Amino acid sequence: MKMVILTLTKGGKQQGLRIKSFFPESELYSMPQFCEEEMKALPIKQPLKDLVKEKFNDVDLMIFIMATGIAVRMIAPLLQHKGKDPAILVMDEGGRNIISLLSGHIGGANQWTLKLASLLNSNPVITTASDVKGVLSVDMFAQRNNCKLLDWEKAKKVTAHLVNGREVPIYTSVPLKEVLTQYYLVEEQEELLKYDYGIIISNEDIILSEANILQIYPQNLVVGVGCRKDTPQEIILEEIKFAFKELKLSINSIKKLVTVDIKKDEKGIYEVANFLDVPVEIIHREEIKTVEDYFETSHFVKETIGVGSVSCPCAFLGSNRGKILLEKWRGRGVTVSVAEMME
Repeated sequence: MKMVILTLTKGGKQQGLRIKSFFPESELYSMPQFCEEEMKALPIKQPLKDLVKEKFNDVDLMIFIMATGIAVRMIAPLLQHKGKDPAILVMDEGGRNIISLLSGHIGGANQWTLKLASLLNSNPVITTASDVKGVLSVDMFAQRNNCKLLDWEKAKKVTAHLVNGREVPIYTSVPLKEVLTQYYLVEEQEELLKYDYGIIISNEDIILSEANILQIYPQNLVVGVGCRKDTPQEIILEEIKFAFKELKLSINSIKKLVTVDIKKDEKGIYEVANFLDVPVEIIHREEIKTVEDYFETSHFVKETIGVGSVSCPCAFLGSNRGKILLEKWRGRGVTVSVAEMME
């Protein structure tokens, strides 16, 4: 969790020090003349807009202790998307009000506003309609159930539907963690068509022709990958896509890529992971040896790297010994295996 606090006045610095006392790892910046007494505050040695630009994409939370108008002007040129922007809070130098300004839901600004207001005995200011009305927005619903949301425009329409006092049916192929409020479950996917809006939670590659149905993707698929040395990113990605097409699954549900320790520096695998925005997990060969007899093995591979199989045992172990959906897909020197996470 990376937090940066920015202030321009002596009073603002004092409020920043209060926040920093609860979160010692945070970075506090103030004007140089207010940073001489102690080393807890770092001096702003460049135009504020340049410092904000430098930190904007590198932090999870940015707190401005200054006028809201200044904060708005500083961040306006940097805004990208509510799924990417950091949480932005604004606080007055008297510590009376803390405002959730940006990324209230996915970025966590609303939660941080409530948390800091409680710690500092301040007034939390939250203006998102779903929070004011006690409605769980679609983006927060997806986040709390470990799902990926792609269609933000449709999600806004569904949330507005909820805020206006309506209910939204859900068809899901996975168990849900969040207690449902204004959402309710249906047993058949076709039932969603009877309503103004509906949500499908599935890792399947579904083509939605209905404008009122939103799909969100559970992050529950683990892809085991093996490949020849220096295999290009494009080939690895294409083979993964071929495998998923065969399974009729969506690559949007990939939680992580998993490979053997000997491939820990394989550039193409990391580039694919970066493209998919997922991490790479490395499994040591000694661990693979404990399960490799469960899967098809290759004498040549065993002679070469010490284990007879890579992709499938990696997928199995990386999914907490989950369900194998595809034992092995081979193509152009790449092997792909897919497993569904065991929670």
